[in-house]
Amino acid sequence: MSGLEGSARKDAELAWAAGFFDGEGTITTSLTRAKPEAKARQRSQHATFYVGVNQATSSLDDIDTPEAIARFARALGMGVVVGPYRQDAHRKPIFKWYAHNRIGLAALSVLWPYLCSPKRLQARRAFDRFEHLSRIGAELTERPWEAAA
Repeated sequence: MSGLEGSARKDAELAWAAGFFDGEGTITTSLTRAKPEAKARQRSQHATFYVGVNQATSSLDDIDTPEAIARFARALGMGVVVGPYRQDAHRKPIFKWYAHNRIGLAALSVLWPYLCSPKRLQARRAFDRFEHLSRIGAELTERPWEAAA
């Protein structure tokens, strides 16, 4: 396989991953406060920029990572897959792929050229909120929507 074929295959996998993320993915920001018993220098609050995908298994007894979420993780080459999580005995187990902060932003940068407009808007809004909540956000200046413009 030539380098061009490998590049086309990687592009196709990233386009597939972006489509999967468009439908199943989420981008959020949260503010976490340290517990009161934490040491004084650890009592600050911090913002988290979160990018993730959840997927249920195919049956109640299935404990293998679903192929779609495994393929998504392979295409990106970053982030973490965890699970299975069982909400209750009557629901299928759930697996999650996620990335926080810098790695979450790196994942969005890889997907950005292929994402649909609503997901891009969701990313911009979440990052704007992240910057508002934390000075850490000011350090994360590599915004995919500015590089791709």
